[in-house]
Amino acid sequence: METTETVEITPVEKRLTEIQQLISSGEVKSSFAPPLVAGIDLGTSNIQMIVLDAGGEAVAARFQWDSSVRDGIVVDYAGARQVVADFKQQLEEQFPDEISLDYAAVGYPPGTEPWVESNVVKDCRFEVIGEISEPSAAAAALEIDQGVIVDVGGGTTGISIVENGQVIHTADEATGGHHLSLVISGNQGIDYEAAEKFKITEPFSAYRGIVQPVVEKMASIVEKELVRFPQKQPIYLVGGTVIPEGFETIFADVLQKPVLKPNNPIVITPLGIALWGVDRLNS
Repeated sequence: METTETVEITPVEKRLTEIQQLISSGEVKSSFAPPLVAGIDLGTSNIQMIVLDAGGEAVAARFQWDSSVRDGIVVDYAGARQVVADFKQQLEEQFPDEISLDYAAVGYPPGTEPWVESNVVKDCRFEVIGEISEPSAAAAALEIDQGVIVDVGGGTTGISIVENGQVIHTADEATGGHHLSLVISGNQGIDYEAAEKFKITEPFSAYRGIVQPVVEKMASIVEKELVRFPQKQPIYLVGGTVIPEGFETIFADVLQKPVLKPNNPIVITPLGIALWGVDRLNS
């Protein structure tokens, strides 16, 4: 089996730690350089907003479990809009009177058009200054030059091949955390919501045997894509579904390549979206 590791990129890890602290505390930084840019990620199981200042420094972050999006499609427009609007209002109430949150960048799944996500955000009184695919956003956040990014979200597994700092190929397949919850539900004889809670609150060792075939399928999706790019490594795992400790070892067993995982993989994509927005605003 290939060794699994934690990504050791100091600037990235510093940002991830800082963002997690901002999510947990609900606070905003007292010192920053306006204008501010919000990176907004409408995910299958959650909605996130990460706010950076003009220098790319984290100012605030919000996270909420939510099911307004399913497999990359906004199925509850009003619900998604309300979450984003609430985030914006909460933050603006904490900012000094002369500061407003006007600009946003939006992420979208590969192979889809971003107009629905953008409309949700525009309806919340944002000026959308950039739209970026989720795999490209993850690559920007990780600051990598070569490798394979695997983004396992609630509904899909997305694969991005990065070469010379650019995403040269993407693929997406409908297998994600949602499918793990379905398997747990059936195995344990509990409803879907209870299975979701079980997955979040119990250690991975408590249900690894139940979900391992599904995780192996995710890894095989990646393996299929790597037939065209056999030399590309390492594999970077991002997304909320890969958080449990030990998830990455299943990928390493199947792929027989180095598999790395950031300390806080669920915020990688929204961070990349926000960084993209800062670049767009500064240019």
